[in-house]
Amino acid sequence: MTTTTISPMRILGQPERLATVGNTSLDRVRAQLPTYQEPWECGLVRRPVAAAVLPVDYEAGEYLLVRQPRIGALGAPTLEAAAGVLDCPGDDPRETAARELAEEMGLTAKVWTTVAAGAYVSPGYSDERMWAFLTSGLRTTPARPVDGYITTVHLPLSGLAGHIARYRQSPEADLKTLTLLYALQLTL
Repeated sequence: MTTTTISPMRILGQPERLATVGNTSLDRVRAQLPTYQEPWECGLVRRPVAAAVLPVDYEAGEYLLVRQPRIGALGAPTLEAAAGVLDCPGDDPRETAARELAEEMGLTAKVWTTVAAGAYVSPGYSDERMWAFLTSGLRTTPARPVDGYITTVHLPLSGLAGHIARYRQSPEADLKTLTLLYALQLTL
């Protein structure tokens, strides 16, 4: 295998904040790539660190996802792992995932397996990083608020391979969930 050393790009000056909405900001960044003479401008979406969790109930032979409308899907529902952003920098991603598991599915988990530890979600335009977990040893909790727009979907472990094949092409799919489904498949 041949290894090529790639020089990092240089960021020129300070990023310019163009807009902030909620916990998302858009910055204009000027950068210089080592192979180009002219600097270029790009947009950088700034997002807090996020955490996602895919609960698995081995005793019942199922895994659980949530169906909910999402703004990125222009209001259409997605079928995905429970997920949310860390409330403050430095928060524990596992605690955030546990909060989302309770809020979105009404569950707690005893066993946690880290699938991704702060991986970039899409570094071509965003600084968002995500932690992803598989969980088991599930118990119900009264902590779940009544939202009315989030539905828990129970899917059989025996149909995981077929679900992945369909999910990959589904308009309800997202990559964090697909990653977690593949990780789950590797454990079976």
